[in-house]
Amino acid sequence: MKILFVGNQGNTGYRIVKWLNQAGVDATLLFPYNFNHSRSFPEWEDPQLKGRYPSWILTYRETRWPYLFLNPKIKKMARQYDLILTTGFLVLPVLRVNKPVVFLPAGRDLSQMPFWSGKLVARLHGLLYSRRIHKVRAILSEQEDCVWSARLLGVGDRVYRFPFLTDMDGIEQGINEDLRQQLLEKYRDYECIFFNPTRKNMDPGRMDYKGVDKLLMAYRRFMDLHPDKPVVMVSGLHGLHPEAFREKVRQLGLESYMEYTGHLTLPDLHAWLSLEKVVVFDQFSYNLNALGGLQREAMALGRLVVSSTDIRSREFVKAYGAGCPLIPAFDQGEIVAAMEKVAYNGSLEKTVDTEAGPDTTVGPDREGGAETHSGPEAEERFSDINANRDSNAMQDRETLQDSNQPLTGPGKALSNNKRPLPDSARIRHWLRQHVHYENRINELIELLHQVYQKSHPLK
Repeated sequence: MKILFVGNQGNTGYRIVKWLNQAGVDATLLFPYNFNHSRSFPEWEDPQLKGRYPSWILTYRETRWPYLFLNPKIKKMARQYDLILTTGFLVLPVLRVNKPVVFLPAGRDLSQMPFWSGKLVARLHGLLYSRRIHKVRAILSEQEDCVWSARLLGVGDRVYRFPFLTDMDGIEQGINEDLRQQLLEKYRDYECIFFNPTRKNMDPGRMDYKGVDKLLMAYRRFMDLHPDKPVVMVSGLHGLHPEAFREKVRQLGLESYMEYTGHLTLPDLHAWLSLEKVVVFDQFSYNLNALGGLQREAMALGRLVVSSTDIRSREFVKAYGAGCPLIPAFDQGEIVAAMEKVAYNGSLEKTVDTEAGPDTTVGPDREGGAETHSGPEAEERFSDINANRDSNAMQDRETLQDSNQPLTGPGKALSNNKRPLPDSARIRHWLRQHVHYENRINELIELLHQVYQKSHPLK
């Protein structure tokens, strides 16, 4: 089976094609060299590749309307392969090739593009998407917004809950050591760094809302409760609403407790994540039932992550397995409790229950060998806990409209447990077992084989 991966949004294509080749699969990456996003070039992942791509990476020049028309280069190349993989907005033209297509959505390419409105071109994209998506043979995603969108488009039965994999060794080797030493010196007097490099998308009416306004209000509450605790929040300033974020910081009187970074390169991000004092506070919106890119990068370096991910849900356990050492937090109270937990290492009376092992009755135990990830999840239903979490998140968003809303402190997830936090070794061990590519690439290959065989049944 020969595989062509078209597109390289966020270097998804580069990573998967590299891993497939290492596993002995004949796979090629094809992407436009005039793409205007620097983070979607292989050299962003591996600087040594600039100007010297291996033979399994090919490029082409994209036209003015790349998502409306199929590039002749893609059409010609596709004839030579058995299965086509794609990601990003290029899914729209790729669905016109006369080969089975597997889609690995990055997020907006499935959750937003089909529903674009407004300008004529946007509406045309949405119309073509809704007509062409029925040609897709499989969609590989564990993100809840992508699953919902697939169902709305009538292709929910083609979703396979398979996670984005991670190269832990590559992350460990890709640390900016000079920056790391500078950070160690700069923050030596702090006990904990609340790290939030997440995009500053603050509109709760949008699918890409990140809930960073809830994070700020929780941080204000934490500092009111623990004014002498030597902690600091370091936040990235990129996304849709960075100025609104800074204004919120000023309104809450947090200027002296905040520091900022730019949009970090991967080596610089890894330098931050290599610091033992760092705890990542990612996003706090609805439950995605997935580990985002930042979360995977952080856990690969042994860092604690706090985010709105329900690690006990049936869907999460199906995709990742049991025992994820992430700390779930959805509302302001739970975020405050998580801050207390990580700042005091679980020594306070009331803290978030961070015991990560889920109730095995809600999902399969991957470690037991009984579960595979090769079948569609079309017959699954959302678990009650997901519905309750999403309902709570929506109610919490409504309270954000009034910046004077008083904080109520820790919420339902609190208990009197004093169990210690998972250490770095435990976090890294879990991620290596469940998300590291070497331990799951054969599972992905088997899944792709099944999709191909269903497209070409034996006569």
